[in-house]
Amino acid sequence: MSPSSLRFARLAVQRAGDRIPRGHGFELTGLTGGVTVVHGPNGSGKSTTALALQAALWPELAAELAPAEIDADLTGDDGSYRVRLDAGRVEVLEDGVATVLSVGPVEQRRRYRLALDELLIEEDRAFAAAIARESQGGYDLAGAVARLGFVRAPRTPRSARQELGAARKAVAAAHDRQRALLDREDRLVGWRRDLEEARAAEAEVAVLHAAIEAAEAFGELERLRTRLGAYDPLALRLTGGERDELQGLDDRIAELERKGAAARDDA
Repeated sequence: MSPSSLRFARLAVQRAGDRIPRGHGFELTGLTGGVTVVHGPNGSGKSTTALALQAALWPELAAELAPAEIDADLTGDDGSYRVRLDAGRVEVLEDGVATVLSVGPVEQRRRYRLALDELLIEEDRAFAAAIARESQGGYDLAGAVARLGFVRAPRTPRSARQELGAARKAVAAAHDRQRALLDREDRLVGWRRDLEEARAAEAEVAVLHAAIEAAEAFGELERLRTRLGAYDPLALRLTGGERDELQGLDDRIAELERKGAAARDDA
């Protein structure tokens, strides 16, 4: 199913690899079609929340949070959806009926994940103003300035504007480098997954080689047992000194024959 629009209503992350161990998850409820600001100190889960939102739309991205357990409710113009991810298993329900959720190729996910400065220069001025207001804690600073009668700051000198323009270009370049790094990170995740699969296959090959060697050894043992069973039972009683004993008997017979011949000559 490919809905025309989707809005998150709820997001629950029970587990997200090393970021969030089992039993330390969180749930965001009451999400609406408006602007929702998720804020907090480093390590509080902001990036994990963004990754979990993406994984709910593109389950293949859950590898970045593996093993992941994510449960999300979404609403669209044509129905409601529930997406569940559990250690690689994906379940999508549309109004309680199993379906497949299609929101476009995963390569387009970057267009839905914008930095704050990109949101503030959004062509939709009302949307950009809402972002600015929420990033200030939900306060309408412009309205407060007007009501309190503060005087507008003097016009920025030309040199300052030039410095600001250069700074914005530097920020844009930094964002380009960041996107390149994120793309490289995605490739590294794929390579890491391929490496793990190759190592698992190598281990499986080693086990198979060991099994083959064991089978060959058991086969050789059976052949030896068969040959051993074909020997005369008397041969099995030999101790290994029979050659010397036979040589001694031959020498004794030769000696007796010599004595007998000598006795005949004397007679």
